Amino acid sequence: MSYYIYDFKNDFDFDKLIITKQIKIDNNIFRYNLYYLDDVPKDLFIKLPSIRLIYNYTNLKYPQIKLPLFPQYDKVLNFLSFLKKIQKNIKEKLEINKIFTNSIDKKDNLKLIKLNIFSNFKDLKTNGELNGFVNISHIWENEKSYGLSLALSKFNYTPKVENFDNIFIDDIDYKINTIPKKVITKNEENIPICTSFKISPNLLMCAINKLNKIT
Repeated sequence: MSYYIYDFKNDFDFDKLIITKQIKIDNNIFRYNLYYLDDVPKDLFIKLPSIRLIYNYTNLKYPQIKLPLFPQYDKVLNFLSFLKKIQKNIKEKLEINKIFTNSIDKKDNLKLIKLNIFSNFKDLKTNGELNGFVNISHIWENEKSYGLSLALSKFNYTPKVENFDNIFIDDIDYKINTIPKKVITKNEENIPICTSFKISPNLLMCAINKLNKIT
């Protein structure tokens, strides 16, 4: 299988989107395969930026989810903008007189993407990190509506760190300024600096005798 991955680093040429003729699957159920022309027709994959999960995904009953794109930062906004553009382009090319089903839903200020998933999408917990690749494989059509079929074909998941017991922080070297042991004073005498608060009586009397008397 040959494929083309769009990672948002280059311009995407919508004129290179290839939509096949209608393929009948069942009564009133059709599909249109979708490819990207890169020398030859290739399956199209879009890079899904890193997001944080706000729901748990365990023991899913159906092979489809609505994945919140959270939080919304520049890469996520670019991803959403691209999906809107490709949906608009497909609607213009097909001109099907039916209701178009948007692949992006809104709920409580969240943007959710409808994705087909596979059996390995399980045991994913809240606040884990997820990124991967979304395959736009085809356009589905039934008696009343049509829309894009998106599948999370490959993904990386990193669970939330619960504790730091096994995380190591590099040691920081602290430079301690040392006090010089000797200083030069008047009469070129070298007097050692006291490194303790304990002063012997003889040294104290010697220091007092050197003081000038106040007249």
